[in-house]
Amino acid sequence: MLPLLLACTSPALRQVEGPAAVMPASIALAPAVHLHTLPAPDGDPFAQGEYVGDIWFSGGFSRVEALDNQVRSVAVDLRHQEQYAAQSAAWLDATFARLLDEQDISWHPLPGRLTPPRPLRTNIRGSGPLDGTDNQSLPRFDLRPLPLTAPPSLPPGTGAVLVPLIVHYYSHNGGWFIGQSTGSAAGARIRVLWSLYGDDGGVLTWGEVGTRYIEPYFYTPNQAQLQDYLIAVEESLTRQLSRRALQ
Repeated sequence: MLPLLLACTSPALRQVEGPAAVMPASIALAPAVHLHTLPAPDGDPFAQGEYVGDIWFSGGFSRVEALDNQVRSVAVDLRHQEQYAAQSAAWLDATFARLLDEQDISWHPLPGRLTPPRPLRTNIRGSGPLDGTDNQSLPRFDLRPLPLTAPPSLPPGTGAVLVPLIVHYYSHNGGWFIGQSTGSAAGARIRVLWSLYGDDGGVLTWGEVGTRYIEPYFYTPNQAQLQDYLIAVEESLTRQLSRRALQ
């Protein structure tokens, strides 16, 4: 199934590039961070578009008054969250390490973990071309990284730190994401925001890529097929990053 999935995976759905920056001679690479782990107002990650894990829809759909009468599957089972969190972090850590090597950028692993401030979130007004059958909950939103609250503790010889952030990483069967009126077939979706911080904690540059896969007219994947979907979107997103990140 995988060759077919790779052929059908969507190109980048989110592709945002920050300002050009003068790269220091060497940088630090921080471990990947999940957006839903950063301090935030009350709200569940699935509804906020920050979910990491598998989603299993069932029971048809209904309109939920508490969600502004938007459509949603009656039952939403959120599962495998710890597995997907570890899997997504390991994949993104390895991806950025390989990317920096391929681009001949000198780097060192950051000792310990760096927790950036929660990015500024702005909901996108109006409708989009995929609304109705898309495999994400509405509203869609933009993110912009904010400066660190204190200068980072960098390894000797490095002048900046790169922080990869996983906005969402999930697979799913067929069902209705919040606000999607017709529903989606089975698939997967990943969105990544990366930020390069200077030694003073300021944002030097940043970028964002997101991609998805939906298998047309198929609604009940097994566990192996769910992983096929994730592998496909991982490879699609990696290709997008290799063309743009830090260049």
